[in-house]
Amino acid sequence: HEGGYTPFAFDSSKALVDGQDNVLAVRVYDPPKGTRLDVVPWYYSDWWEYEGITAPVWLEASNLLHVVRADVIPHLDAADISVVVENSSNLDMSGVAVNVEVLPAEVTDSNLLNLDPLSLVRTDAPTIAAMSIGDITSSAHNTFVRDGSFVFAGADRWNVKRPALYVLGVYVSVDGVVVDSFYDTFGLRRIQVDPTAPRLLLNGDPIAFTGAAVHNEQVMPPANGAPRGGTPLTAPDQLRIVQQAQAVNVDLLRTNHVPANPFLLMLADRLGLAVWEEIPLNHFTPETFSLVMQRGLPQQMLAEMALRDFNRPSVLFHGFANESTGVDERTSAMTKLRDLDRRIDGTRLTGQAMYGSDPTDPTSAPLDVAGYTFYYGIFYGGPSPEAGTSNALALAHKTYPHKPVMALEFGDWLPFDGSEDAQRQVFRKTYPAFAANLDIFPAGYVGSTVWWSLQDYWTDVPGIVVERFGLFRPDGGMRAVGVEAQTSFGRVTAPAVAVPKVISGGQAVAVPVPEPSHFAIHLAYVLVFPCLLVGMLVAGMLALRRFRRPRLRHAT
Repeated sequence: HEGGYTPFAFDSSKALVDGQDNVLAVRVYDPPKGTRLDVVPWYYSDWWEYEGITAPVWLEASNLLHVVRADVIPHLDAADISVVVENSSNLDMSGVAVNVEVLPAEVTDSNLLNLDPLSLVRTDAPTIAAMSIGDITSSAHNTFVRDGSFVFAGADRWNVKRPALYVLGVYVSVDGVVVDSFYDTFGLRRIQVDPTAPRLLLNGDPIAFTGAAVHNEQVMPPANGAPRGGTPLTAPDQLRIVQQAQAVNVDLLRTNHVPANPFLLMLADRLGLAVWEEIPLNHFTPETFSLVMQRGLPQQMLAEMALRDFNRPSVLFHGFANESTGVDERTSAMTKLRDLDRRIDGTRLTGQAMYGSDPTDPTSAPLDVAGYTFYYGIFYGGPSPEAGTSNALALAHKTYPHKPVMALEFGDWLPFDGSEDAQRQVFRKTYPAFAANLDIFPAGYVGSTVWWSLQDYWTDVPGIVVERFGLFRPDGGMRAVGVEAQTSFGRVTAPAVAVPKVISGGQAVAVPVPEPSHFAIHLAYVLVFPCLLVGMLVAGMLALRRFRRPRLRHAT
């Protein structure tokens, strides 16, 4: 497996030795930066790449007939369900049934950190809807898919103010005996670009996000005034990140330049934060774009990220690149990744983070939104941010008049002398340009403003060691810029409730979808066969006309 930010699995059954200690040996190789151009990332990342096993490892035993995954495509008043089941045995199985149910969910203080989706369901909760697809024969060493839909009345929809969730339950039975079960949460929501204006719509309502970038790194307790370092592996670690974001009225998390920690997404689902997650195509060039796209690495990483987080309603945006160069190669890559994203999912908006120093960059034409990083007064544009930021926004809007402009980065380092006022002044002089053009206003077009970053973090860039951009100090205290963000973001985003009290409800009707192969046969019989019959008749009549013996007329 290549790429350390997305999960992978393999069948270990043939390698296990029964009754003995088994050793799992893992080899991790990270080539020296810049020595290979066909890897992701290919150069210094500006975050710390923790090598080794940085996420939980499971050895999972399953029934020979088991649920592989269950995907939910959400709508405002319906949910399309697709269940994948595998028969890994040597025998065909008959009498198989796939049973699906939708249950109401409630997030509380006691179950907030519980990883089990069933913990969100009260013991006395009624089933909202259920379906059973039976009389299935499963071939040996094969998988099959069954689809269905639930049409809701009075459904509770997921949004950042009221994050309503449902629990999907799937259990597979053979001759009435349950052999495997699978549970996950999902939410009904729709994120889209307004077809009449360059604004974001969440469930049909205009929305502008206030955001911060987050890193998958242990920060507290600090070590010598710096982040402690190491990846946070637990849900409580991620909860501290979420609580800091809520404290400064952030409702959009940009997950650095990598896919999110799954515990972070679980909490974002339950607490009502939107997420922009992306694959690590950071600072790519025309040459490196061509090489990695030929190898298929970005496609693999996007597929793994999209499939892992398929049912997470908080993930509203998929990002494909950050601050990269070139036009033709990048546009080609963005188009291919967009097409892949549409084939896999299609319920998220797509984008990239372009350099704000080039607001006329044309490479986001294939994507849903126009994302930029803005560092006027820091890296370019003169000594002050105001004029450069405003002019760049106007040019970006002119370049993409029908797309929301997403400000995905703005910020500044803490000065070496530790003075916090300089950071605060950068916020004060940059944010008003965004705020005046938020897409919640009639003539607005800015869909997000994201400060880089929520916390300080370690970096692999030589000579820097720790990036001190954070709204918070490593000890958890809020910096002056954090206070500024809290006030300014609070004018757009209402203060968050620690644990929103939402119990999902409504009524639903199950609508099974016929088995694809049978449906295809029926369709062929109803449509194709009559068409062929008519075609044969027409061809026959034409042939008779063509070969009919001519009748001769004699002049009189």
